[in-house]
Amino acid sequence: MHKAKHKATGESRACKKISKAQIDKDPASKAEMCAEIALLKSINHPNVMKTYEFYEDPKYIYIISELCQGGELFDYIVESGTISEPVSANIMSQLFTAISYMHNAGIIHRDLKPENLLLEEQSLDKGRLMLKVADFGTGALSHSSETLTEFRGTPWYVAPEVINRKYDARCDIWSAGIIMYTLLGGTPPFFN
Repeated sequence: MHKAKHKATGESRACKKISKAQIDKDPASKAEMCAEIALLKSINHPNVMKTYEFYEDPKYIYIISELCQGGELFDYIVESGTISEPVSANIMSQLFTAISYMHNAGIIHRDLKPENLLLEEQSLDKGRLMLKVADFGTGALSHSSETLTEFRGTPWYVAPEVINRKYDARCDIWSAGIIMYTLLGGTPPFFN
């Protein structure tokens, strides 16, 4: 990610620069990129990182999004160790609100983990963290009755149904439970 500035408004933005050469080498990654862009265009929620614009030139695709300067939730957990119940409740409330929005829109994230949850600001008031769900590279558009079979996600956070390759949107709820355990305990439950 690079920091960019909107010329007309002067507002800071994040710019994700993706090499077309890398995408063109792998047809699957090109399809995933197109799917991610379609997902990003359809999302508008205060707890999901906002995507503003897409550009491309002969060499790159640029995705312009909200700049979240607070870093990853993962780094916040590492710095803080265990997180208090009230702060964890605030974080989880925002995460469940975002998941509900995504699922109602037919979007399954499939890789919810602290590294994909960003904090809006660097100067953090522990009681008022603003969480943003990011990185929809493994996301999928799916109807509630549809069963998915592709293994997607990070092993510590995936639901058993994902490992068995027969799952639906509820896989995001399992991941959220692992995140909550990690917030309160400082490590994932299956950490060795």
